[in-house]
Amino acid sequence: MTVQHIVLFSFPRPLSEGEAADMRAMVASWPAQIGLMGKCRFGTDLTGARTRGYRDDFFLKVMAAAQAGDPARLAAVLRHQRVYLLTELRSLADARAAASGSPVVGLLVKAAELHVRADLGVVDAAEHDLTPETLAALRVHSAPAEAPRTRANPAHDRRGETG
Repeated sequence: MTVQHIVLFSFPRPLSEGEAADMRAMVASWPAQIGLMGKCRFGTDLTGARTRGYRDDFFLKVMAAAQAGDPARLAAVLRHQRVYLLTELRSLADARAAASGSPVVGLLVKAAELHVRADLGVVDAAEHDLTPETLAALRVHSAPAEAPRTRANPAHDRRGETG
């Protein structure tokens, strides 16, 4: 069984070469110190998606469904996220059982569980707060409404030609 947990560190300033080397050495020592951990990686995000601010596909999908004013689409996004998070909790329960002898691994699993439970709380809040009425008020139309045609000069037809 594989459990992956990603921790993103944010530093108040860029690390010096020495600080980065010290951090890499510390992270590299964790598998031997913690046990049951296969490997740790330290470095910048490989995807580049999380270098500034927090972006997540789930939140983007919720925003898109809300702006479309589509309760069915929003319900599907929330349902999919809930299933994903409950699956994560199940995997973490298995990891907790496998790591019963290590208090450090138990703490790491507990931290991951708390993160997943907080994410489930966001799903609950979205279900509660983003009602069909709220979605209707947030709806963003894909095209602006067409302005009514006015004929300031009756000598012009619709193509702007004079008669």
